[in-house]
Amino acid sequence: MRTQLSEEAITLLQFGNSVNKRLDEHRELIESIEGSTSLFYDKPWHVTHMAAQDDYLMRIFNMVHGCWPDEPNLQKRLMTGQPVRSRPSILGMCCLPEYESQTIY
Repeated sequence: MRTQLSEEAITLLQFGNSVNKRLDEHRELIESIEGSTSLFYDKPWHVTHMAAQDDYLMRIFNMVHGCWPDEPNLQKRLMTGQPVRSRPSILGMCCLPEYESQTIY
């Protein structure tokens, strides 16, 4: 169940850069690390940390926009502003309980 946020709370969560940009840049960093280094192979626990951070940013995205960054309804997803790249496959599926219960594909 989604908790309704005040406009003030949304503004505070969007400080500096939007949650869209933060999540997109987080995913870009993961892709760069995976493609340019062996860090995730050598120290696989970092993948778990990055997945947890991605989940956290997805939760904030959902709190701010009322949908998920991978919302199947393209029109609704585009209403959130800046698009967010897909979750890198190395992270696996989002583990948030509210994501699992609200997402039907």
